[in-house]
Amino acid sequence: MKLQKETDIINQLLSIADFGVAPERDKEPYRLFGLGEHSVVFKGLDNYTLYQNQIEELFSSNKEVNSSYSLKTFENKIIELIRLLFKEKRKATITDSESIFNDLLSTELSNFEVFNELFGGTLKSAEIQFGDFTVYNLALTKLDLFKKYPPLCKHENLYFDYIKSNLLIGINVKAREQNKANEIADIYLRSFENIMSYVLADLSHNSTIGLFNFVGHRTRKAIICNEKTIGSHSDTLSMFIEFDLEDPYLKNTENGNDIIWSLITKSNKTEIEKRLINSSEWIGKAINEKDYPKSLFQFVIAIEGMLQHTERAFVTPSIVSQLSDWLAFIIEDDLEERKSISKYFKDIYQKRSAIAHGGVKSIEKEDIDIALMISKLMIICFLTKPPFNTFNNIEQLSTHITELKFR
Repeated sequence: MKLQKETDIINQLLSIADFGVAPERDKEPYRLFGLGEHSVVFKGLDNYTLYQNQIEELFSSNKEVNSSYSLKTFENKIIELIRLLFKEKRKATITDSESIFNDLLSTELSNFEVFNELFGGTLKSAEIQFGDFTVYNLALTKLDLFKKYPPLCKHENLYFDYIKSNLLIGINVKAREQNKANEIADIYLRSFENIMSYVLADLSHNSTIGLFNFVGHRTRKAIICNEKTIGSHSDTLSMFIEFDLEDPYLKNTENGNDIIWSLITKSNKTEIEKRLINSSEWIGKAINEKDYPKSLFQFVIAIEGMLQHTERAFVTPSIVSQLSDWLAFIIEDDLEERKSISKYFKDIYQKRSAIAHGGVKSIEKEDIDIALMISKLMIICFLTKPPFNTFNNIEQLSTHITELKFR
C-alpha cells in the first residue's frame, strides 16, 4: 500500500509535538499523552486544532482500521510511533506507516454481542427479536447466556451486581477490539431507542424505552417562602407506564413496524432507506421532546430530511410548496384529503418559521398532534404503500409525483 500522504501527516504531527514537558493547563488548549519524560503534548490552539484534524484524517484513511478500531486505540498507536521517532531523531518513512496499519489489521475481526440494560418494557417470554436486536428476560435467560459466554459466568458478580433491570438488549457487531464493538453498538442502540419512540408515538411520555435518555417517575418540588412563612408544592413531571414488548403492534405489518427494525442495522442501505431511518429517528426525538417549539422543529426536520429534493439547499417558499405537495401525493389519493395534508404542512411550517424569527413564542398541543400524524403517515407510506415502498432514490420519487400531477 502506498502511504505517502499518511506518512506526511505523521511527520507533520511530529513537527508540532513537544516531548517531556507539561502544558500550561490554565492558559492554553492542549492534547496530552503520557506523563513526565514520556509525555507527548500538542500545545496551543493552532497545534491542538491541527492535531485533531490530522489524526481524524489519518484515522479515516483506511476504512478497515476505521471500521474496526476506536479512534483512541489508533491515536495510541500513532503516539507510540511519534515517541519512537523523537527518540531515534528521525522522520517517519512509508515503512513506518505500513507497519502501523499492518499491525492493526493483523488482528482478526471478532464477533461481539454487546448488552445494555433496557428499561420501560415488560417481557414474559425468554427473549424477543426486533430485527438484529435481541431483548432478553434476564430471569429466564441468564443461565443460557452463561453457557454461551463462559467469561460472563466466571465474572458474574462483576457484571451483574450493578444491573437494575430484568431486561437486557443485545446486538451483535464485528470489530477488532472491545472499545470499537461498544462504539458500533451504541450507534445502533441510540437508533433503536429513537425508532421505538417513533413506533410507540406516545406524546404523553408515559410509555418510553430506556437506554440513553430514560427518565422514570419524576417529580418537581418548589419551595415557597417569605420572611414569615414557608411551604412547598410538588408536581408530577412524568408518569411511567411499562409497555408490553410482545405487543403485536410493535411488529405490525400494516404500518411497516415489522420492516423498520431490520433497516437500522442493514448494510448498503438505499438512499430512501437511509432517509427513512434518519427521519424516523427525528420523529422519535420529537415525540420525546417536551418543549413544544423544539418538538415542532424536529418534526419538520423529519419531513425535510425525507422529502427535500436538493439536500443542503436553503428552504425557500418553492421548496416548502414542493414538500407540501409531495406529502399530499404520498399520503393521500383523494383530492380533498390531499389539499388538507398540504395545508396542514404549510401551517406547521409557517409556525416553525415564526418561532425561528421570533414572531411566535408558543405552540399548541394540536400543532404537535398534526405534525406527528403527517410525519408518521409519511414514513408508513414509504414502508408499506406501493409504489413508494419500491423506490430506491429521491429521483424515482420525484419522477412518480410529477407523473401523478399531470395525469
